[in-house]
Amino acid sequence: MKIYLTAVALGLLGVSLTPAFADEYKDALDRFMITEIMYRYAIMHNSSNIEGYADLFTDDAVIYDDTMHYVFAKGRAQIIEEAKKDRAKFNPEAERDGSTLHLGRLRHNITDPVVTLNNDGKTASSICYVQMIADKPGFGPVLMSQGYYRDQYIKKDGKWLITRRDINALDMSNWGLAKELNLARGPVPKGDKAEKATNADK
Repeated sequence: MKIYLTAVALGLLGVSLTPAFADEYKDALDRFMITEIMYRYAIMHNSSNIEGYADLFTDDAVIYDDTMHYVFAKGRAQIIEEAKKDRAKFNPEAERDGSTLHLGRLRHNITDPVVTLNNDGKTASSICYVQMIADKPGFGPVLMSQGYYRDQYIKKDGKWLITRRDINALDMSNWGLAKELNLARGPVPKGDKAEKATNADK
């Protein structure tokens, strides 16, 4: 905010920004735009805004599940298809009434975003934490998992877009709860996590 106000003040006085200051301002703006994409992803996903969700990605973007090591979706068509499956499973109210904001049974909360801008001025990467909060009937909100996203970005026509998202959203997970609430999707993990999930159902 301080950089922005200073830039406006200098502009009103007819003072040109030095190249170094202009670069600093541009970097701050790019970081802000990318961070907003992280937050917007959570809002679009939680509210089942299919088109808004897909518009955060390039047409050939890849979403990769780094927990189970498989491609979750590749390209806009698959991203939209997976988002529709999530809406039907987690947020059916939004499917029946698209004119009203409905938040699903599974919420994504993004925290601690860190952005790295590449020297080419048009690509970047980031990491952020993601918490998945589930609505347990008769109980209320419960923490289902704590993980992170690693993203790759490209700037096209002044707009930043995700080209790849590596999801490790189930890094610290309550698999028993996920199975109990029927919220798990994709392959079942092997090893200790799967054993804990299985034992929780007994």
